[in-house]
Order: sequence, then C-alpha cells, then structure tokens
Amino acid sequence: MKYYKKESDEIKGRALEAFTNSFRVIINNECPYSIIEEHGNVVFAHSVDDIINIDNLSAMISFWEDREEYEKCYELKKFQDEIKRISDADMRSSSWVSQIT
Repeated sequence: MKYYKKESDEIKGRALEAFTNSFRVIINNECPYSIIEEHGNVVFAHSVDDIINIDNLSAMISFWEDREEYEKCYELKKFQDEIKRISDADMRSSSWVSQIT
C-alpha cells in the first residue's frame, strides 16, 4: 500500500507542477522554453506549441478551484472571458456570417 501512496503523491505533485507551469505561461506571460531551460524535465497542463483553448482554461479553473486558489481562478476566468469576447467579435465580423444574417 505504501507504493500506491507514494505513486499517488508523485502524480499529484506532477499535476500541481503542470498546472502551475501553465498558469505561469498563460497569465504571467512567461516563456515555456525558459521554464524548461530553468527546471529541466517539466510538464504543462496544456500544449505549449498550440493555441490555448476554452476547454484547457476550464480544466485549469477547475483544478485551482479544487485547491481553493481562487485568485488563480479569477485570473484564468478573466482570460477565458476575453478569449470568448474576441472570438464572438470575430464571428460577428466574418463575411460569411454577415451574408447569412
């Protein structure tokens, strides 16, 4: 049973590291490659080479909410709302949308 507890703690630690690193990249605008260079073998909760999406942000908000780190939730939610606002504005200004309305 000790083995499973140790393994579980390691997984939780890596998850915390992943979500912390992603928060640093998304909200603090840190370069993911600088984090990798600084710490070596690191993990992220999102793909650093892809555009961040709403689902990734929702998962991150849930993670921090479970940990009761509401300041991080607030920052991520503000970012998520801004992405939605920009996406909605882009959709409304698309030429194909204006042709069907």
